[in-house]
Amino acid sequence: RSVEDDDVEDERVRASRVIHVKCDLSTAEGAEKVKRVVERVDGDHGVDVLVHNSGTSWGSDLETHSDDGFRKTYELNVVGTFRLTRALLGALTRASTPEDPSRVIIIGSIAGISPQTYPTFSYDASKAALHHLAKKLADEFAMKRKLNITVNVVAPGYVPTKMSNQLSKYGDSSDDIVRNG
Repeated sequence: RSVEDDDVEDERVRASRVIHVKCDLSTAEGAEKVKRVVERVDGDHGVDVLVHNSGTSWGSDLETHSDDGFRKTYELNVVGTFRLTRALLGALTRASTPEDPSRVIIIGSIAGISPQTYPTFSYDASKAALHHLAKKLADEFAMKRKLNITVNVVAPGYVPTKMSNQLSKYGDSSDDIVRNG
């Protein structure tokens, strides 16, 4: 169930709330906005589960793959994930217990494990960085800080979305993309 940040709910609904915030997570201001909303809406309890599902891509041949496109992809996919996790660390810590740790779930990609056949250099590199960031955060929280926060990354394959439909400009259908990886 999703609620707007201005809604007031009773305690039973509050315990199973999903907060969604419209913002640009490629900026520090975006992460701070999410933090402010979480603190205002659910400040006492904190965050049980943080799912990083925002992402973007850039596709262009190596010779024409722009620095701006690379930065745009990396800024949202990697830096945004890092910033938001850091911004919500206090809220994640407040909600966690040894019996029921808070959870950070990062949506990576199979392209972060094995490069795609398409010229998506910044996307593939950013997803590989997310996979490593998940390991680094897990080590930081569990081993160094002894926090009750788990960090996992999911590596889905091709998912038909507005973003992935852009791959069709390279001549493959959705079925071809799934078959060829």
